[in-house]
Amino acid sequence: MRLFRKKRRQDVRKSPARLQEYNRLVMERLARPEPVNIGCIATWDYVFDFLIFYESVASAWESYPFVVHLFTIEDRTAAEVRGYRLPNVEVHVLEKLRDAPDWRRRAALKVLLVEHAPVERCLVSDVDNVFLAETPEVYLLLDRYDFVFVGGPVTHTIIQTNLFAYRRSTASIAFARDWHAESTDRHHADASGLPFALLKHRDNDALAVKALLRPGFDAAEGADGRRPSPYDVQANIRPFELSRDPLGYRERSMGRAKVFHLGGIRCKGNDSVESRMRVLRDEFAESAPLFEYYLTLANRAAVRMGRDPVEDVPGFLRALLA
Repeated sequence: MRLFRKKRRQDVRKSPARLQEYNRLVMERLARPEPVNIGCIATWDYVFDFLIFYESVASAWESYPFVVHLFTIEDRTAAEVRGYRLPNVEVHVLEKLRDAPDWRRRAALKVLLVEHAPVERCLVSDVDNVFLAETPEVYLLLDRYDFVFVGGPVTHTIIQTNLFAYRRSTASIAFARDWHAESTDRHHADASGLPFALLKHRDNDALAVKALLRPGFDAAEGADGRRPSPYDVQANIRPFELSRDPLGYRERSMGRAKVFHLGGIRCKGNDSVESRMRVLRDEFAESAPLFEYYLTLANRAAVRMGRDPVEDVPGFLRALLA
């Protein structure tokens, strides 16, 4: 028989005052969920694409707060997008880049956002990306790194630049300048210039760079030399085999897609939803499992622009794919 019973320590859940104190500590000091800045560049011809991109972000990012930043040099593009009054969107006219000689080749100019964008940290995306999942980890790694890059699906572009994150610093600005200089007049602009910039800065201890891809993945291990690349499942890399399952979308070699990249679409078919879907059918037929979701996004974008959406989605898709 025990004469003394050991006193149990108090459970915080049994004390409303302590529970409130604990929850306040977690929410106000430990969590502090700052919005993820997601930036992209667009011109007038890409307004429809930007709206589709935005709708994908708004659909996919449900847990982490975000702000989509549209960067442009065109006043009419800025006025048009501001007129839609999109939630969680900020539009910036980059005055210092108005006279940039390669503005129309905007791909390389996104590198200059590191120095000229009015945000210190940003997840930079191409507007031909479709988000299928939240990717806050790319942004949150900026607490430790100046740049975070994602892996590409093919061995000759082991890092892709359709999605990357930066934090502004003296070292990152210097790297961005070299990256942009190396991208000038190269076939794939910033994607072609990045290897030369990384090699140049390989011994730069002031610059911290992270690449999100599987290490030690030899070309021979992947079908057709391709590798898993969930942040860059590219629709124009063939052979291509996209499938849908209860967890989302998966490509045979590139893996489960967090971001679907319609590489090379270049705003074709941007005059209507029907035109855009015909472009997808003709150029990305293997991506048909994604068409219904993309059509949903395009319909929402069209409504914002005052255009007619596709009313009979199942019937339209049957006719499109017949």
